[in-house]
Amino acid sequence: MRELFEQKEGPVSEAAIQDANILEVICADQFITMYELADAWYQLLFRQGFSLEQQGTIANRAFDILIKAEQLPTVEHNYDIAAAMREKVVRAAVQYAEAGGPADPYFAEGGRFEVCDMGWSNVVQNLWYEHKRSWTSKVVPIFIENASRSCEETTSFYGHVYFAQMRTQQALRETDPVRALALANEARDTYQMYANGRNRAYNWEDVDQREFFKIYNKIAMNAADVSPRLPREDWFTQANIDSGASRIAIALAANEVWAEHNGIVDGVSTGEQYRAQMMAYRDFVTKVHEEAKAVGPDAVKVLGNALTDHATGQLRTDKTADYKSPPEFMWNWINSD
Repeated sequence: MRELFEQKEGPVSEAAIQDANILEVICADQFITMYELADAWYQLLFRQGFSLEQQGTIANRAFDILIKAEQLPTVEHNYDIAAAMREKVVRAAVQYAEAGGPADPYFAEGGRFEVCDMGWSNVVQNLWYEHKRSWTSKVVPIFIENASRSCEETTSFYGHVYFAQMRTQQALRETDPVRALALANEARDTYQMYANGRNRAYNWEDVDQREFFKIYNKIAMNAADVSPRLPREDWFTQANIDSGASRIAIALAANEVWAEHNGIVDGVSTGEQYRAQMMAYRDFVTKVHEEAKAVGPDAVKVLGNALTDHATGQLRTDKTADYKSPPEFMWNWINSD
């Protein structure tokens, strides 16, 4: 079968295709055989006379078989050969999808791998490094996101780092400040998820964090400066939660409440000022939390994130940038709701 598939000229043998189909069924639990079968389909791409649609279908077939192989229990195999196989099959599928051929669901928005395999990190890394030189591909960013989303339960998947890097750069290139902040929030959350999942084996160095948050804070303040304030009744609509507008609006509202009675910019306040400030902030958090709970978990989560953004100084106005933060016990309990 392999010899017939690897011929460069002449029609494809129907018998060989039938053999390939049979092998895919009877050897579905054999890792090495499935890898070799994916490679056999890949070799068909070098045969002359196929249309773009046929080539795309072949590339996707090779990719699907490879995905099936990744779902099998790990066995001893040549790591370099496996890595090379993933790389060339994915590149072929991306190439034909970019050219307008049929796109595998894994290259469409919302596509998910059935199983997260750590080996895909290298593919994600290489595709990202190439993509960021030109930013011309529409398929590669979708694949990188899908790979990361498919591995959300595997927080040690190194591809998360490249997804976060991509989201950061997309945020910097975005002209809509609110959309830019939503992308930056995804980058931040992905970085933190990865660092936590590695149980500190991945050390998100202080210098890396400082550089990221310089970018993040600039994007957040740009969004705050130009964003029309959402009315309170719109804070917990799903559209505003998804766009990031809710997170900005709530953080800035908390900022205003905390600043209204602030007399401690220079570390000096009367007891009356401090009590007024604490009571106003407590009442705000309590009331908004009740509103969020009535809507659902997404609303509670965005409230917790927004209060964290304000309290940690990530989203404040220039006037309040140096104000002391609300005590942690007044807001961090919402994140554990």
